[in-house]
Amino acid sequence: MAAAAAFAMLLSLPVAASRVVERPGVGTVPAFVCIATTVTAEGHTKQSRISRRSGNAVTDRHALRFVRTLTFRPPSGTKWEALGMDERAAHVLVRMHQNGQMAFKLFELNEPLPAICGTPFESVARDREINAASESSP
Repeated sequence: MAAAAAFAMLLSLPVAASRVVERPGVGTVPAFVCIATTVTAEGHTKQSRISRRSGNAVTDRHALRFVRTLTFRPPSGTKWEALGMDERAAHVLVRMHQNGQMAFKLFELNEPLPAICGTPFESVARDREINAASESSP
């Protein structure tokens, strides 16, 4: 009886192993994290918090740590104060991959946020849908 159960389990292994569960930030699947922050007059970030999670807690923590280390520089030859930019609220969209590649974009409060920042994480497929719709929008 035990041999039959073991044999049945062995037969089911390849099927179970072939099922791929896509997780954000794992393999080639990107993780998108939106972070609300304050940019100081010196260009540093402070009071950063996650406003849209990616569905992967490890990636979320890495994105938050990354944003906390950012320093934004004004255009060469100017100062933030001269541009009338004191401390201000902003959002940062971070796209992260498991291999360490990442990209980010700062959105000032007067700029519209991408659709991905306004929706809670549901699934990798849903994130793809949202991104595809936003790329095809004018």
